Amino acid sequence: MAIRLTVVRDGERESFDYADFPVSIGRAPGNRLVLEDKKASRWHCVLERDESGAPRLRDLGSRNGTEVEGRRVEAIPLAPGQPFVIGTTSLAFDELSDAALGPLERENRNLRRLLEINRRIGSERDPDALLRLIIDTAIDLIGAERGFLILGAERGAKGAGEKSLRFRVARKKGGADVPEPEIEVSRTLADRVLESGRPILSEDAVVDERLSAMQSIRNLKVRSVLCVPFRGPGRPPGAIYVDNRMERGVFDDEKLRLLEAFADQAAIALETAGLLAENEKRRVELERSESKVLELNAELRGLLRRKSAELEQARVDLRETRAALSFKYDYRNIVGESAPMRSLFALLDRVTESSAPVLVQGESGTGKELIARAVHVNGPRREKRFVAVNCAAIAESLLESELFGHARGAFTGADRETRGLFEMADGGTLFLDEVGETSAAMQRRLLRALQEGEVRKVGGEDVIKVDVRIIAATNKDLKEQVRKGLFREDLFYRLNVVSVVLPPLRERREDVPLLIDRFIEKFCDAEKTRRKTIAPEAVEALQRYPWPGNVRELENEVRKLVALSGRAIGLESVSPHVRAGSVGPAVAFPTGGTLRERVTRLEKEVLLQVLEKHLGNKSAAAAELGLSRYGLRKKLERYGLSRPRPD
Repeated sequence: MAIRLTVVRDGERESFDYADFPVSIGRAPGNRLVLEDKKASRWHCVLERDESGAPRLRDLGSRNGTEVEGRRVEAIPLAPGQPFVIGTTSLAFDELSDAALGPLERENRNLRRLLEINRRIGSERDPDALLRLIIDTAIDLIGAERGFLILGAERGAKGAGEKSLRFRVARKKGGADVPEPEIEVSRTLADRVLESGRPILSEDAVVDERLSAMQSIRNLKVRSVLCVPFRGPGRPPGAIYVDNRMERGVFDDEKLRLLEAFADQAAIALETAGLLAENEKRRVELERSESKVLELNAELRGLLRRKSAELEQARVDLRETRAALSFKYDYRNIVGESAPMRSLFALLDRVTESSAPVLVQGESGTGKELIARAVHVNGPRREKRFVAVNCAAIAESLLESELFGHARGAFTGADRETRGLFEMADGGTLFLDEVGETSAAMQRRLLRALQEGEVRKVGGEDVIKVDVRIIAATNKDLKEQVRKGLFREDLFYRLNVVSVVLPPLRERREDVPLLIDRFIEKFCDAEKTRRKTIAPEAVEALQRYPWPGNVRELENEVRKLVALSGRAIGLESVSPHVRAGSVGPAVAFPTGGTLRERVTRLEKEVLLQVLEKHLGNKSAAAAELGLSRYGLRKKLERYGLSRPRPD
């Protein structure tokens, strides 16, 4: 799995590609990423895989530290795209799958890798260390098992041939030296490359007609082999020889071109190191070589910019295509990536374009109104109004006037004619929340409005035609209500043309971290404060809790955490019953007194606890208790309770 490291410093962004972890970072030339930041240590940190194979960021004892989300870290799991900071430089990595890359992106990635490699080997001045770096990089670059740097006869030497080969470096994948390299390669193959100056690539040398006649190939039983000429100014001809003894087809034409390009860069770097090591007299020639390196970098950067523009356009096209192939409509306001939510989005895709009534069922706090708004906004009635009413929050005597409007003089105080919500939603969508709380009389009027497509104002005589899409919601089992005679069967079937059932939060716990992030961002933005972080153990506690109040209860808990915590939200800030994983504090059964007195005390205690749970929100408390908002208010007045009890 290849990786791409993106570096942002002083407003400039650069990207570097690597075949795999680890990637060491620091100012020292030996790092895979040489970071030119004054606050970076020579060996600052390393991106690596932990024992399970997951990406991890580990600080190497740097002086100024490595920061993730504003705090210094020693070793921490790191997700793709998650930024970390060294001095004034921000970095992040992404994983790249070779199988998923198209030709354009592979070429772009190879250019980035060559550019980063050129910078590394160009900064190494020790000739011996540079030779090891060249072969280790070649092995890593094309995925070889072993690599050899072979030099031929010196200029003017006689008897060039097998005895003239010199093995300057011989390495294995992982950095170990190859003992007795003279007997580990095909000298005949290397001689042929040195003499012809042309590379040799074989996917399976044992059966390759060009190579199978060579005794050394038969003895070594090499499968994949690649050898490219290597010539530096003022040096004898040489070759980079890489192989894999066990697997066939490891190398292809793309890797051949990549190794040839790298060999040219490596030759220039070797010559530069040699000139510096020899004497000061060669300084002018060194500057010429460095100029050539810079010119090559400029050419690569120019090509990289052009390819990056093409690649960005390809990514935009790919994102649009993926979006079209996943969900037809935009559900960004509904947080969820779990399997139940993906199934829900797929169902919404099918029902959105119609005008059929929809019945949204789910426990209190699951987000039924969000679903209704998504259906409206994505549907054909999006240009008209979305009108919502909570049937449980309005007194029965007022709900009829609210829905259908009233004529002037229809009742005391009706000093003017008023339009109802059906009229306001004409051509659009009317959302009837908690429809299961309506009375039998109201159910009759709703049924007539749905059957006939017409309404009559309270106290009025004229019939008003309306075209409204109905989306109803309830936290009750309407089928059971019909069976008990509490809800009209004919109205149920009118509303339940399309049924959408929302999963409770306890059945999609993997969405809890996403919801936490959304709520922290929402409340921090509302308070215009810097984004707060939350400890992993706090997230785990919130994810374990069953959330009987669902998303609404989680939102209230996060609101409290944001309000009462400092820069970072720790486990100690989480409500005790959430940390314990139990559903709220238990209500003590009262003792002493008559049955009526005991029931009264118990009812008061339940009312207080539910109000506290919902932070004084009477609508939410009424919904959990199965009461209308008016009914809850009457009980609070009866017991003299106008607000939650103080802490």
